[in-house]
Amino acid sequence: MLFNLIRKYLTRGDLEKIQNKIYEIEKNTSGELRLILRRRRGYNFKNVDFHDLALAEFHNLEMHKTKFRNGVLIMIFFEEKKFEIIGDEGIHSILQDEFWNDISNILTKEFKEGNYKKGILDCLDKTGNSMAKEFPYLEGDVNELPDKIVIE
Repeated sequence: MLFNLIRKYLTRGDLEKIQNKIYEIEKNTSGELRLILRRRRGYNFKNVDFHDLALAEFHNLEMHKTKFRNGVLIMIFFEEKKFEIIGDEGIHSILQDEFWNDISNILTKEFKEGNYKKGILDCLDKTGNSMAKEFPYLEGDVNELPDKIVIE
């Protein structure tokens, strides 16, 4: 079962709260948000940079094909205490480096203290609020990508 890969870091209840937060965010924005949780890089990818792995996943999930290019991927590697955040060109052009640094600081601070659920939820709150402001839900908006958390 995939949950077993990350149960050291999050409970089933934590995952449910995080999943519900993603559903809530997606109702308020035309943007697309994906979350990937990994215990660590696979053996075949030990020498691959975290950013490159996240970018490959961004493309594998077809996040670059959204209408407004406003997808955000948050990918977390728990055992390696690393994460990557990829914003597509539409959202990255609006939300400048200061925003992305703030998101990174939230995750870094909370993860150092072992507050994985809080870090993820706070990161999702800030990201979701900005996505809703810059890319509000539009009448007739189609959810272009699945909202489910990916656990690998």
